[in-house]
Amino acid sequence: MPVSPARRVAPRRTPTPRRPPPPRPRRTGARRAAPAPARARRESCGGHGFAANNRLGAWRSDHDIFQTFEGDNTVLLQQVATLLLKKYQERFQGSPVKATFSYLKEALGRMMPHNPLATHDADRASVRSHAGLLRAMEYRSARLLQSAASRLAQMTKETNAWHAWNDCMSHLVQLANAHVERVVLGGFLARVEAEADPATRATLAAMAELFALDRLHADPVLRNEEYIAPSRAKAMEREVRALCAELRQVAEPLVAAFDIPDFVLRAPIGLHHTQEGSLFDEYLSAVGFGAGGQAVHTHPAPAPQH
Repeated sequence: MPVSPARRVAPRRTPTPRRPPPPRPRRTGARRAAPAPARARRESCGGHGFAANNRLGAWRSDHDIFQTFEGDNTVLLQQVATLLLKKYQERFQGSPVKATFSYLKEALGRMMPHNPLATHDADRASVRSHAGLLRAMEYRSARLLQSAASRLAQMTKETNAWHAWNDCMSHLVQLANAHVERVVLGGFLARVEAEADPATRATLAAMAELFALDRLHADPVLRNEEYIAPSRAKAMEREVRALCAELRQVAEPLVAAFDIPDFVLRAPIGLHHTQEGSLFDEYLSAVGFGAGGQAVHTHPAPAPQH
């Protein structure tokens, strides 16, 4: 009886381990920033914001899940900081001569004094300059990255990596937030430059300037580094108020641009009212009353008994 040839068995391939997805700074920043506007909306509407029919309280509660959705935001920010520190470390790798040159270049750049004309300039054009705002965001992120790396290296020598990382946690989260805001501003300004309509471009530019000035003015890093002099800091605060006044004039068109239909909104305070007093008619209708306060019977009246 002939013997059948042995079956050839293909060698089993070792599965390639999947790399974890890189952190997404914009998503992390959006989640972290969501609760503050939700609270501001509720408080700005007073009693109307508290009314359950307007659903602002429910929306604010729904945003709380985003603080831990797909991972705690603090953990996600740590991943962003880890990636930044890794890329920072790669800049000093290579031959000793190259690493030394990179280190000296970095150190000399930190020791150079800032231009006093720029740090004290309180002119509106200078304070709102897109290039200047983006440059300030980049400096803040770079300065936090350098100081975090130096602090971690020093503390790791004294204790260990685990304790050093925990002791620098607030520093690392601040670094990640600064990086997220820099990325957001860079994308925002790129969209502003690409806009062809002059009116839309002016509105988007005002929104980008307000975002950048608010974040830079609230961060003490630039003041501690003397990047922003007191006179310029006062001018930044003044421009924040001016931009709020400008955007107030176009607040309603900005909201209407989302074109959210009433059947999705389902909030009396946000419906398209055509006449005065219709807001309260919507309230009455929501709780079972018609126009003028007349009760609306949703069930047929019982038949008279003989």
